[in-house]
Order: sequence, then C-alpha cells, then structure tokens
Amino acid sequence: MNRYDLAEDVAIVTGGAQGIGFAIAKRMIDSGARVRLWDIDAGLLETAAKSLGERCSAAMVDITDFEACRAGAESVVEDMGKLSVLANSAGISGKNTTVADYPIDEWQRVIELNLNGTFYTNKVV
Repeated sequence: MNRYDLAEDVAIVTGGAQGIGFAIAKRMIDSGARVRLWDIDAGLLETAAKSLGERCSAAMVDITDFEACRAGAESVVEDMGKLSVLANSAGISGKNTTVADYPIDEWQRVIELNLNGTFYTNKVV
C-alpha cells in the first residue's frame, strides 16, 4: 500500500465546493476515499459533488455554527459508517485595506470563520 491509499477513509472537506478544498477532495477521491463536501454555497456544492462522482456527497454546513458542525459530523458517521479525515479548507482573507479603515464586522467574520470555524470542525471530528 502506498502512503496515498485512502481506500478505507471517509473525509470531510470544508470549503470543498471550489478552490483548494475542491482540489483536496478530488485528490482524496482519486486516492480511494469517500468524501463529504461542506460549504455554504448550495449551487457550487451541487456542481462540485456531481463533478466528483459517486464517492462524493455534499452538505451545506456553516462552520461558524458549532451545532451545525456537530450535526454535520454526526450525519457523516450515520450515512458513511465512520469519519477518519478532516481537511479544513474553508477560509476567507477579508478586505485588503489598512487597519484604520478595516470594518470591525468584516474582521469579526474573518475571525469567526478562520479561527472559530477551524476550532469547531476539529472539536467535532
């Protein structure tokens, strides 16, 4: 077995509907894993899951909501029998501006998604 054989693994990929998350999901599927994409964009999720094939499913999960993360992880175990991998790829960079001009609500959204969302997903997995 090579080190990229994921045939027995079930993974969640956050931010999996596009970008790096989508590429991670594709690589995992190509290596044998079953993958559940988590994202907040229903349209992108549907398109991504269809393009990745039968080893992929998708769920709208807002990782800034701890209870949504918990329910999403429980759903993976219920539907797929286990959960062995988390690839936390969801994140935003926020506005490109000076600190003086940076909107507080936007900064709070960056922290909520990038920091708290990472904590929540790791905690439930």
